[in-house]
Amino acid sequence: MGVSVVLVNHGGLFSDLVRAVCSAPRLVSIACEVAEVRDAFRLVRRFAPDILLLGVCPPGTTSVNAIRRLSHGLATRVVIMCERQEAALCVEALQAGAAGYLFVGTDAEDVVRIIRTIAAGHTPRVQIGSTAL
Repeated sequence: MGVSVVLVNHGGLFSDLVRAVCSAPRLVSIACEVAEVRDAFRLVRRFAPDILLLGVCPPGTTSVNAIRRLSHGLATRVVIMCERQEAALCVEALQAGAAGYLFVGTDAEDVVRIIRTIAAGHTPRVQIGSTAL
């Protein structure tokens, strides 16, 4: 059975990652896609997806607060999408309760592998710069 995903893609900034997720329809299915974080709460409650794939844009305050709220009491795991140069934002998101992250430019095979790993309850070992998380 595939992994269900609710996707928050601000203004289409993460279209490459979205295409990577959609390229494996039997492995990952998008329950719905929205552009605003505020819509994610309603949709996560409605669809109860395995993963909330959340596009994070600097400064990220809204997204980090959303991660804190979504990480408490819900089974859905949050995976953020961000630019590679936003490593500090990744750390902040992980501290707020995100289960993992994807950088823009990650190839489709790795996107699907990471999403499936996180949906299965595992945390992939990741490296930002010279610091392993």
